[in-house]
Amino acid sequence: MSPLLLRVLAGGLVLCALVMAFIGWSLSRTAMTTSVDSVSGPEPTPEPLGHPVLVAARDLAAGERPADLEDALRLAYFPEPPASTFSALDQLPDTRLARPLAEGDVLRESGFVGGSALAEVVPPGFRAVGVGIDAVIGGGGFVAPGDRVDVLYFAEAQGEGGERHRLARRLFADVSVLGVGERLVGVDGDDEKGGERTAVLAMPETETARLLLAETTGRLRLAVVGSEEAAGFGEGIDDLRMMAGGASFLPVSLGQSLSEPGQTVSFEELTGVERPAAKRAPAPPQTGYRVVQHVGASRSVVTLP
Repeated sequence: MSPLLLRVLAGGLVLCALVMAFIGWSLSRTAMTTSVDSVSGPEPTPEPLGHPVLVAARDLAAGERPADLEDALRLAYFPEPPASTFSALDQLPDTRLARPLAEGDVLRESGFVGGSALAEVVPPGFRAVGVGIDAVIGGGGFVAPGDRVDVLYFAEAQGEGGERHRLARRLFADVSVLGVGERLVGVDGDDEKGGERTAVLAMPETETARLLLAETTGRLRLAVVGSEEAAGFGEGIDDLRMMAGGASFLPVSLGQSLSEPGQTVSFEELTGVERPAAKRAPAPPQTGYRVVQHVGASRSVVTLP
């Protein structure tokens, strides 16, 4: 055998040895990794920090609605959940805060304003007053929440001599309609019309007595204000809320002076018709005779049968 062939065989054996060594090393490393993974197992789940509770992420003023301010809230964790608190946004009531909250204060059920959906849409300084309506009184049945109406008044009054006076006048102008039937402004509801029996009007608190007296002593009718004309007063109840705080805004105007708070309103003031003064009852006829006696400086009257 030639020396060259021996060298080639020796080189081939060395190369085979290296390949086999590499394969053995790879197999041993894979087996070691598998054994380590089987010993370690899955990583343990971290224990929770505590019970989540919603707190204010910044200062919140009274009257704000936290359900609409997700960026103003955050979760804090307590070892034990405080009473009457919330752990998620979907648990918050859709109402406003009754008092301000500082950053980090816990939101509690007692911190929200209670009341009905109607109380939510009544502007400050106003009262929601319901009046009876039908298809004729309520603008042909087309009056809807959010409309602005004029309140017309019709009455009959008896004048001097027994004659009756019929009169009609506009008592209130540009009154906001908060609700009709079971539908409220800003609240989704049934859009069916025609079956309503009550319209809820936003009246200044000093004018509620006048509206009540007008409804009980005469007949009312609602005249809808056109949308172009009503646009000057703002669209929707939110504009009315913002403007009601200003002294220059009066959403209800009258043709006569406003009554003071707590003042009673008479039928004569409402209609402008004065009743005749009551006649004095005739004095009963005198019976007998009257005799004047003079005794010295004194004088007396004696009645004789």
